[in-house]
Amino acid sequence: MMPINNIYIYGNKIIDDDEIMEIADINSYPSFLLTNKYIIKDKLLNHDYIKDVIIKKKFGNILELEIVEYKVVATNKE
Repeated sequence: MMPINNIYIYGNKIIDDDEIMEIADINSYPSFLLTNKYIIKDKLLNHDYIKDVIIKKKFGNILELEIVEYKVVATNKE
């Protein structure tokens, strides 16, 4: 199988890259060909801070995720 060689994550300020990879279940660099960007998008959109995700699969087994987060206005410390 051809694994994902590189994962690039852009646009995230609140959620770190490791958490995004864990939520998307791509932290083990799965097969590039079997990776479904629509399933990844659905998983990420279930997170409270993620508003949208643009996912691109590129030549060279590269996966790019552009994260659009909601703007945090206030937090509850309780």
